[in-house]
Amino acid sequence: MARLFAEDSGRRDPHADVGWPAVAGGPHVTDALRSSDALVVVADDGSVRGYLLARRAPANPLRPGLVVADLESMYDAFTSWAASIPANVLSVTAHAANDGARRLYRRRGFVEHSITLECPSRAGPGPD
Repeated sequence: MARLFAEDSGRRDPHADVGWPAVAGGPHVTDALRSSDALVVVADDGSVRGYLLARRAPANPLRPGLVVADLESMYDAFTSWAASIPANVLSVTAHAANDGARRLYRRRGFVEHSITLECPSRAGPGPD
């Protein structure tokens, strides 16, 4: 997980804490394994090659009746799980610079719904 996180977030997000998997990755996955509203799938051949962590997203009062299955990684097991909860929308987050992932998701029928834009703060870091 740490290697995959570093390859994706570490390469594409200068603010990503590439040490996060070592500190919080275990509890994050453990919580998902214990949840009836989550799915964890690992692809391995002796070492982890990929993983999927999906969660049923919290209800959004602005979109009542919408059940969203939020994809963190991988795909086929996710869509089967999403159908079982039952979700009526699938959601995935990809780094804007990850063109390959964005192409893959578009080929699978995903379209942009909302976009988060960022810029550096002129104020800089706040007081500790």
